[in-house]
Amino acid sequence: MGRYRALWKTLKWYERVTLRLAALILAAAAVAWFFGSETLEWAVHVSEPAFIAIGALSVILVWAQVRSASVLEREQNIWKRVLCMHEHFNDVPRPERAESVRRYLLEIGVTNPPSAYRPLTSQQSDVIVSDTGNEHRAPAKVLITLYLNDWESFCGAIAIGAVDEDYARDMEGTRLIDAFFGYREVINRFRAAYEGDSKSSNGSTAAEPFAHKLYIELQETALKWHLSRCAELKAQEKRLAAVNQEADAKRAEAKRQERIFPKARDRDHGDF
Repeated sequence: MGRYRALWKTLKWYERVTLRLAALILAAAAVAWFFGSETLEWAVHVSEPAFIAIGALSVILVWAQVRSASVLEREQNIWKRVLCMHEHFNDVPRPERAESVRRYLLEIGVTNPPSAYRPLTSQQSDVIVSDTGNEHRAPAKVLITLYLNDWESFCGAIAIGAVDEDYARDMEGTRLIDAFFGYREVINRFRAAYEGDSKSSNGSTAAEPFAHKLYIELQETALKWHLSRCAELKAQEKRLAAVNQEADAKRAEAKRQERIFPKARDRDHGDF
């Protein structure tokens, strides 16, 4: 029974109506068959609608089974993409890379992590790009490149469907948006350097200029998620305004009731 109940829930309203009509036709055909005249002509007249009803039932039930199987397969695929995120992208970026970047930023006086609201400035980005490192660490651009590469790999997995995007956005949306907008000036410096290399390439073994898709996946994902979060903010503000308006209306109604029935209120809270 549970299986048929699950199939019934997958049906559209018009499919349910068709099934009910088909069942009524079959019931009517059965009654007519047993209580009608036993002639060949009568049997033909009764059989025609019965076969049509059986055909409709078969088609709808088969379609319901196919749809139910596709829904199950889709749910399983979602679960696999969720597992993929936790198995392969549980820590994005990798803790050691995030820690290396944090330590370097503290060296240059950046105490707050770069974010969408507090991005690295143009001057700070120039310092990062020109840094050559020391005996204790690699150059800053290497540290930040590795840091951003983890985000780019994560966004690439989302783009090809290996990771469920809705789940990833809920879990990592804010951090990913901060990663792109916070380091956007540095990313622009990296892209400008690649553009300069392609224009100044020389020698017989140099490659022809090609498209450098440097952190394109990160940018596209961050921009899309940012728009989504902006829409969510507007919806949330609208919902809060409606709730506050309803609360104010109830409060005003309560005060009005107190003015109209003050004695009843006193009696309700009086001593025995």
